[in-house]
Amino acid sequence: GDRHTFEVKATQGDAVARTDAGTFTISHNGAGTVAVGAQEGEVEFLGRGKVVIVRAGQGSIIRPGEAPSDPAPLPASLLLKVALPASTSTNRPRIIVSGQVAPGSHLTVAGRAAAVDAAGNFKVPVLLQDGKHTLQVKALGVGAQTAESNHAFDVKTRMRKTTIKSPFAP
Repeated sequence: GDRHTFEVKATQGDAVARTDAGTFTISHNGAGTVAVGAQEGEVEFLGRGKVVIVRAGQGSIIRPGEAPSDPAPLPASLLLKVALPASTSTNRPRIIVSGQVAPGSHLTVAGRAAAVDAAGNFKVPVLLQDGKHTLQVKALGVGAQTAESNHAFDVKTRMRKTTIKSPFAP
């Protein structure tokens, strides 16, 4: 009978998403980028004095210091580009995982949440123990799209004990 409005306000900035009959996903990167994706109904998305209506199947994004973007159709698949060291065998326990994902996406690298900037870029150091590893990068977009990338690494930081016999030794 009675109608209620569900409202979510971002902790930083003035971004607000609200609906009285819709279903939506909201994502905040902690640095001022807020994205909304509507699955059902309509969502009012407000920021910097501008209001946009995001309808089912659409998304909008607020970047630091900007108003919400015009709503656009959510892509059927999620962009996820991952850059890793060229060699899958290394003697260094620290690997830098970098790349790009759709702005506003939630990202995990090796099971831990990773920061994504306003343009969708990320750069994450990962420490690995000696041995074989599968490094997993997962992304979840505001339209509930997912993307995953798996990479195998063999880390050998310990030197093997070797003995060299000289032909000149007595």
